[in-house]
Amino acid sequence: MKLSRYNTFFVTNGSHVGYNSLSDTFILMSDELYLLLVPFLEEKKSLELIKDIHPTLSTELVKKGFIVDDNLDELTTALKIAQKTDDDNNQYSIIVNPTMNCNFKCWYCYESHIVGSKMSTKTIDAIKAHISKVLQNKAIKRIHIGWFGGEPLLYYKSVMQPLLKYTKEISECKDVSFISNATTNGFLLTDSIIDNFKKYHLENLQITLDGNRERHNSVRNCKNLKLGTYDAIIQNIKKCAQKGVSVRVRINISNETLNGLKDIINDFAHFTNDEKRYICFSFHEVWQEKIYMYEQITSVIELFRVKGFQVLYKSEHSRSIFNTCYADKRNQVTINYNGDIFKCTARSFNSLNREGYLLDNGDIIWNEKYSKRFSFDLRTRNKACMECAIFPMCNGGCSQHRVENEKVPYCVFDFSESKKVDFLKDKFITRKNTIK
Repeated sequence: MKLSRYNTFFVTNGSHVGYNSLSDTFILMSDELYLLLVPFLEEKKSLELIKDIHPTLSTELVKKGFIVDDNLDELTTALKIAQKTDDDNNQYSIIVNPTMNCNFKCWYCYESHIVGSKMSTKTIDAIKAHISKVLQNKAIKRIHIGWFGGEPLLYYKSVMQPLLKYTKEISECKDVSFISNATTNGFLLTDSIIDNFKKYHLENLQITLDGNRERHNSVRNCKNLKLGTYDAIIQNIKKCAQKGVSVRVRINISNETLNGLKDIINDFAHFTNDEKRYICFSFHEVWQEKIYMYEQITSVIELFRVKGFQVLYKSEHSRSIFNTCYADKRNQVTINYNGDIFKCTARSFNSLNREGYLLDNGDIIWNEKYSKRFSFDLRTRNKACMECAIFPMCNGGCSQHRVENEKVPYCVFDFSESKKVDFLKDKFITRKNTIK
């Protein structure tokens, strides 16, 4: 027997915690138990002796993958799991951008908003043809459509609703499960639209708040509207919760917004416990922010939890080898309003980043960027990832990271062991708060 290469031990809230990233399990230990384990972790004693000293601990360490068989090649195991996840042929995901225009103009947005951009009937028909061809594959058991942009609700009736209706009908005929979600600023939601969401299996939304009322209204102004959008968006979130549509409320964080985050709790205080079941707050630093604010953010997150809200932070946004990023999966496409095909939605939708295009008959013509994204050599080339104790958890970043850092060493944690531990602490606390 040998120690797993994917063990990490740390202290949080005065307790010793172990984490194994391949089994994705934690072990909580008292001071006495951890001190008993230290000589074995330092390889000063044979692991076989743990059975004699503490049989229960030995059993738990083996069960949770902290101790493994001598012949187990854990890296190969992890890579095979990641490959299997990426190549899953049972589901198909389509992300659709009905437009690259938006009714908001936020300073940090990486998108180039194109006034007047709208998906044509011709492209809508091509997407329908693509869906029809996809569902000819009897291995597909589930199809997913996500809505992005731009602001997708600008063209709900002319783009979203026809595609939702078509996909619902054809998936029912093929006995395939169909689900949908949307990323929206939430300002254009109405009772009618929300009711239609339920009808067409669109039951999850992501809606962003840019800090408290004052900060949000200074950043997220609706064109030609002098009043702020904050209160209208919260009211729309409440309508969704009342109708059983789940909302992930993304809180964008910068150094300027940090101090006002507590105010948001008060602005959601009128939500009933039943409505809170459909709300989850998801905290993200805006990509331009360079200041490391882990401790300040986690202290605020704890206040949200005390008030009964579900909260996600860094660890739960991470894509592991068991749940890789959508863009890592072969059975996924992002279709822009003009028929251009992409994989990643976190980069600009320009011709330079395009990975293919959609034909009128529903076929997709891919280019060399797509082939590079799925190169196995690209996944294993970064030595830092291959030697990292949490590789199975972060998967070496996503395929977009790998493509963009093809020729240089990189780490999504900036090669900082303390940032990795902070990440694991957040994962431990989040899991402890969600497991009942």
